[in-house]
Amino acid sequence: MTEENLPRIRDVPVENRGDAFLNKLRRCLEIVDFKRFIEHFKVKQSLFDVRQSGVASAEILDMIETIFERDDILKELSDYVPTLESLSEDAVCIIRKILRANIFRPFPSPTAVVSEEENESSMEFYGPGDKRPLVEGSWVHLQCIYEFFQKIVDAGLLRDDHIDDSFITWFFNTAVEADDSREACFVADLLPSFWAKFPQKQLAIWRTVRSNLSRFVCPDRQSYIPSAVSSLLRFVSDRIPEWSVPLQEEHTHFLRLVLIPMHKIKSYPYFSHWLQMCLVRFMEKDSSLVNLIFEGILSGDPTPSTSESCLLDELKYLMKFSTIKEINQPNAQLLFRRTANGLRGSDVKVAKKALDIASFNRFLELAKLHKEASIPVMILALQNAVNYSRNSSVPIIAKHILKKLYDVEKDVSWKLEDEEKKTKRTRI
Repeated sequence: MTEENLPRIRDVPVENRGDAFLNKLRRCLEIVDFKRFIEHFKVKQSLFDVRQSGVASAEILDMIETIFERDDILKELSDYVPTLESLSEDAVCIIRKILRANIFRPFPSPTAVVSEEENESSMEFYGPGDKRPLVEGSWVHLQCIYEFFQKIVDAGLLRDDHIDDSFITWFFNTAVEADDSREACFVADLLPSFWAKFPQKQLAIWRTVRSNLSRFVCPDRQSYIPSAVSSLLRFVSDRIPEWSVPLQEEHTHFLRLVLIPMHKIKSYPYFSHWLQMCLVRFMEKDSSLVNLIFEGILSGDPTPSTSESCLLDELKYLMKFSTIKEINQPNAQLLFRRTANGLRGSDVKVAKKALDIASFNRFLELAKLHKEASIPVMILALQNAVNYSRNSSVPIIAKHILKKLYDVEKDVSWKLEDEEKKTKRTRI
C-alpha cells in the first residue's frame, strides 16, 4: 500500500491551508492493521533489521513507510497547530473520529528471542534467552496521535461545546481498562489539561474520576492498571486543596468508601505514594478526619510483606501531619499493636519499617501519652527483636528504642510479667 505525500502545510498558499489541514486529518482516519505486517517479521530480527536486510516483502515495507509518513504528518500538524486561531467544526469532528478509531484498540506486541551472540551488545539490558520487544510501530503511531491531541488541548483550540460529557466519560473510563499501560497513563496524564481548559466540564471530569476509583475498589474491577490508578490519585490530590471548608458530604463519603478501602487491594504498593498524599490533603483540610483515617487504615490486614511495608511507611508519613492529641486512644492502641506485630514478624524489611516508626519522635510522644497501652506491648516486641532477629542491625536499633521507652516509664515490671505470662500460656 503506497500513498502520495501530501504537501507540507507551510508550503501551501495561505488561502488553501485550511483545506490542506483537513486533508491531512482525513489521511489519519485510515486505520492501519499492524498485525498484518508484524506476522511477516522473522523471530530474531527487529523492525529496522528487516528494513535493512530486505527480508520483508515490498508490501510490508510500503506499509511501514506509510506509517512513518503518517507519523510525520501528525508531527507536522503538531508544529502547526499552535499557530491556528481556532479549529472549524469539520476539523473537530475529524479529530474525534481519529481518536475513536485509533485509541483503545489492541495492538500486537511482538517479541524476539535474544541469542548469546546478539546479547553481547546489550548485556546490561537483556540476558540470554530473554524476550526483547521489537520496535513497535503501533505505539509510535499511537503516541503521535495522543501528543497531537494534547497539543490541541493545551493550545486552547477546543471550546467547551466541542467536548461533551459523553466524550469525557468514554475517554477516561476506557483509559483505565486499556490493554497497554502506557496508553492508560497517557490518558490519565491528560486530566490536568482537561480540568484547566474546560472549566464547564469539571463536574463531569470529577464524576468520571470518582466513578473509576470507586469501581477499582470492587473485587471484579481490580485488574485496572495500577499506574493509571496512580495518575488518577495524583489528580485527586491536586484537587482536594481547592475544595471549600467544611467539606461536602460526598467528599467525606469518597474518603470513607473509596480511598480508605484501597489499602486492602493487592496492588496497593504501586499507588501507595499518591494515596497517602490524598489522605494528607484531607487531614490538612479537616483535622477531625484524622481518627477516621487512622482507624480505616489500621483495621485492615495487608498480609503480603510488600503491602505491610508500604502501610507502615504511610502510617509514619501520616503521623507527621497530625498531632498526638488528634489520635485517640483506640487508634493509638491499634498503632502500637500493628508496630509490635511488624517487629515480631519474620520479614526483615517489615521489621525495619516498624523500627523506623518506633524510633519516630511523634510515636514516642504518643507512647508517653498512652503508657498503659503502649509500654507492655512495645517493650515485649522490642525484646523479641533483640533476641530473635536474623538481621544484625535490628537488635542494635531495638535496644536504642528500648532505652527510650524505659525512660518514659521506669516502673513497668508488673506489666511485663503479666504480658509474659499471657505469652507463655499462648505458646503452651
